[in-house]
Amino acid sequence: MRKLIITIFFFALVYKAQSQNVKLFADEKIMQKLENQKLMNNPEARHNGSRYQIFQGSSRGTAYAINANFISLFPDMPTYVLYEPPNFKVRVGDFRFKFEAIAFRQQMIQKGVTGYFIVHDKINVPRPK
Repeated sequence: MRKLIITIFFFALVYKAQSQNVKLFADEKIMQKLENQKLMNNPEARHNGSRYQIFQGSSRGTAYAINANFISLFPDMPTYVLYEPPNFKVRVGDFRFKFEAIAFRQQMIQKGVTGYFIVHDKINVPRPK
C-alpha cells in the first residue's frame, strides 16, 4: 500500500512539473552555445564557410558536364551550378572550416581534378553523421 501511495505521489509531482514553465538560469556563454547549436540544427540555416570553385565560364553545357564528371568522382559531395551573368560557376563542398577544405583537396589531387580554388560562400551546414 505504501508503494502505491509513493507511486501516485511521484506521478502527480511529475504531472505538476510538466504543466508549469521551467526557467533555466545559466551562464551567458552556455546560453550562446545552445543558441548556436539550435541554429546549426536548422536545415534552412546558411552559414559562412568555403567551397571549391572548379569552373567559371560562359558555356552552360561545359558547366553541367564538369558538374556531372565531378559527381561521378565524388557522389557524396554536394555540387552547385550557379549563373552570375555572364558566367556559369560550378562550386563544390560545404566546408565550415578551412582545414576540412584542405583535407578534401588531397582527395581531388588523387583523382586528377585540376583548376580549382577556394571561395568563401554561404554554405549549407552539413548534418552530423
